[in-house]
Amino acid sequence: MLKTLREQKPVGTVAVQFSGGEPTLSPLFVDAVSMARDLGFKQVQVATNGIRVANEPGFAQACRDAGLHTLYLQFDGLDDEIYRKVRGVPLLKVKQKAIQAARETHSPAADLAAGKPDKP
Repeated sequence: MLKTLREQKPVGTVAVQFSGGEPTLSPLFVDAVSMARDLGFKQVQVATNGIRVANEPGFAQACRDAGLHTLYLQFDGLDDEIYRKVRGVPLLKVKQKAIQAARETHSPAADLAAGKPDKP
């Protein structure tokens, strides 16, 4: 699929974003990032809840080394009350840990995306 995107005519796709569900759950995620880089995508991005970034030492750096340019981190809010309400568990510390892991890669782009929760 990545190769098909790059070979589109008259101009191949120059950016790819892995999103939907939780893309970092795939055991092939880092390989897919590397493939995207090798195929010449100018921007390789992921939209993630950040849990794997926070909890797996070295994962953020592995993504950066593979060619990930932008890490979009999803936030439901800035306190654990909203996470308990929406996700059933407190996740604020996990989100903060994901931010720190992203910072440690010295990546030029780690964006934070906040959205209105779709659950009460």
